[in-house]
Amino acid sequence: MTACSFLAPPANKITGSSKPLRGSSRQTGLTLIELMVVVAVSAILIAVAAPNLTDMATSAKLNSISDRWMAAANLARSEAIKRNRLVTLCASTDGSTCATAGGAQVWASGWLIGHTVAGTWTVIEQEAALASGYRLEVASGGTPIYSVVFQPTGVDSTTATAMVCRSKPSGNLQQRTIDLSITGRTQLSKAPRTTACPTS
Repeated sequence: MTACSFLAPPANKITGSSKPLRGSSRQTGLTLIELMVVVAVSAILIAVAAPNLTDMATSAKLNSISDRWMAAANLARSEAIKRNRLVTLCASTDGSTCATAGGAQVWASGWLIGHTVAGTWTVIEQEAALASGYRLEVASGGTPIYSVVFQPTGVDSTTATAMVCRSKPSGNLQQRTIDLSITGRTQLSKAPRTTACPTS
């Protein structure tokens, strides 16, 4: 019986390897021109999208501030009903006492909810100042007010309007307006401003 023999492929004459030669692989990547095109297109997209992203961020911040103030008004009203006593929502620059001066914009320094029992003022809740560049004003009939007092029945001592806008950098006309009715109910409006938010 004759043994079968298998012939091995001829060795590569250059390397001595039995593997067949392969063609040189083509290198892939971006040329300088292609890279410049990508950079130019990216710059255009960023320039177009940046203002929209800024407006979205501002809108979200204004909504957050408005929600905080509305929540405070609702809490003050509910506490007045629950405790069956007068409860005050007021601007505060120190987190413990109500402000009595500084103009309508002093609310941007923060606000608190409190009540007086047997001559002693007690803070129920305190809110910190707004982020830099944002403004909060509270007025009644165009006149700045520093506090809103809720009766034990839940009604407000006076109507009030809170306004929130971005003061710095200037130019953004977004605004949030909160109307506080005599019944103590709040209503939010997102109508834009016609002039830039005050900066002072």
